Amino acid sequence: MYRFRVFTLLILSMSLAACGSYTPEATLTPQAPQVENTVTIEILSEMTPASTPTPPLVSGVTEEPVSPTTGGRIEVHIPYLIATQDSPPIDVPECAAEVPFSITQEDGRNLLAGTQQIHCEFENPLEDSSITIYVVLEFESVLNGELLEPTPNKPSGWLDAYLVIDGTITQYYTGYPPEAVNPCPESSPCSTPTSEVIPLPFAFEEGSTITTPWTFTLHLQQ
Repeated sequence: MYRFRVFTLLILSMSLAACGSYTPEATLTPQAPQVENTVTIEILSEMTPASTPTPPLVSGVTEEPVSPTTGGRIEVHIPYLIATQDSPPIDVPECAAEVPFSITQEDGRNLLAGTQQIHCEFENPLEDSSITIYVVLEFESVLNGELLEPTPNKPSGWLDAYLVIDGTITQYYTGYPPEAVNPCPESSPCSTPTSEVIPLPFAFEEGSTITTPWTFTLHLQQ
């Protein structure tokens, strides 16, 4: 007789403490038949980006006007955690991606834009079990924004930028014993759509970082 713990798979929320937020939530709970020894698994995707009001430009700033580069890239690190009913979350190696962007001048404004596909795969075998969890993130990312003049808190200028994420979160499990029902087998994985807007008000400096808890790092083209 097999016994399995109920466990929950969490995709960490992306939220900026300094910004107002709404909390969209995409929850996928596979509906397994009511059979003894069936493992029930739930994915909870909480990404809580929000529209961020643009801080007003402050008069009297004495710094030199922004002299933009022609572009750069945003480095993205996506952590993933496995949580079980009986133990704290288990760290799974994070996924790294990059979103390149360009800056162009239009009607006296410095506008930035970029697109990039983000593909992440996470794999975690459960302790004391033959079951392995697989999670795949497939996102199309679109970056838009504007490079603005210096403020007292951002003397090098700042980016009023937003990253739009649109795609799917897919999960499947392997290693189920014959007498247990697999709610998301590899041959028929469970998938849910996800669409979010992430505000990224970077200081316009090399290495400027925002953590949501996804980590975004700004790299400027030399």
